[in-house]
Amino acid sequence: MKNGIKILIAAVCLGLTASVYSAPSQTQFFGCYTRGADTVADQLGMPWSFCLNSVTVELEAFKAVVSVEGTNLRTRFELRDIPEHNGSYFMQVPLFSNGSNAVICDDATEATIILSFRMDKKGVIDQGSFALSASSGETTDSCHSQMRETAIPLVKQAGW
Repeated sequence: MKNGIKILIAAVCLGLTASVYSAPSQTQFFGCYTRGADTVADQLGMPWSFCLNSVTVELEAFKAVVSVEGTNLRTRFELRDIPEHNGSYFMQVPLFSNGSNAVICDDATEATIILSFRMDKKGVIDQGSFALSASSGETTDSCHSQMRETAIPLVKQAGW
């Protein structure tokens, strides 16, 4: 399944064809990343560094299953209710997500790393659409004030 598409079953459900797609290993996006310093991310266990080696998408009835190979990350995600826009799907995969469970109207924190990309109805990933983002947030009153979000820089390590 290296460098291309492998069709498993020709089935259509909600406009998605059941298939598996693996992004080519030479994709410039893959590699290892290090995040910037962030106290909330530290407290919630966000990894300081992680590697992305491959992304595979399986389209199934009513959902997409995204598998990510790498280090220091969750590796399998089920996404439902994927929004369609101009014939493609915008995928947002939570590579890391953690937060404190706030008691009603109390302190709350969160930290996330999100992998985003576009994919057509056939399951082909737009190689130029890969994006990574990391953020943390905190509030002192989860009922009456919004989470103060802070973007966390991600830097690709040399050698990839």
